[in-house]
Amino acid sequence: MRLGAMADAYKHQLSDPEMGNLSFEERIALLVDIEWTNRKNNRLKRLIANATFDQPRPTSGISISQDGNLTVSNWLCWEVAVT
Repeated sequence: MRLGAMADAYKHQLSDPEMGNLSFEERIALLVDIEWTNRKNNRLKRLIANATFDQPRPTSGISISQDGNLTVSNWLCWEVAVT
């Protein structure tokens, strides 16, 4: 079983003195949560990378500001896939 994220999180826990205040169950729960989240994120990345969308993807004109607001300009350049 590959548990790379869990192993990295465990190494981080060993080096973090604040983790000594947590119980064994809390530390294991954190490790399991990190591994599960990492697997879900990797799955989503893979699905998005392999997705084929009916609509072309905008290449510019959309930006996200530092406060997290989505900004769409009046013009968009569309990437058209030629197959």
